[in-house]
Amino acid sequence: MVGPYSVQVTRMRPWLSATVLGAHGVPLVALSVVSAPASLQAVLESSWGRPAVPLTVPAAIVETLPGLATDLHATDWLGDFERCLAWAYLVSRAN
Repeated sequence: MVGPYSVQVTRMRPWLSATVLGAHGVPLVALSVVSAPASLQAVLESSWGRPAVPLTVPAAIVETLPGLATDLHATDWLGDFERCLAWAYLVSRAN
């Protein structure tokens, strides 16, 4: 079953922060996209903690949220959507 999905963008500059919401506004994943080293450091310090592996920019950092367990169908397309959203954001920053 395909449910109603939406994206809630909470920050556009100097990096993108967004949450993909499933049915009834349930948060599924949180996504940050950064294009500058200073932004990467700020995102990691404020939201994500220390990464398991070193990251370079540009970077898309995704956190799966507990709500994803209620909508496993979303896992079929979320990875592609995350990459498309990151790419679109990075291209918009370059122009």
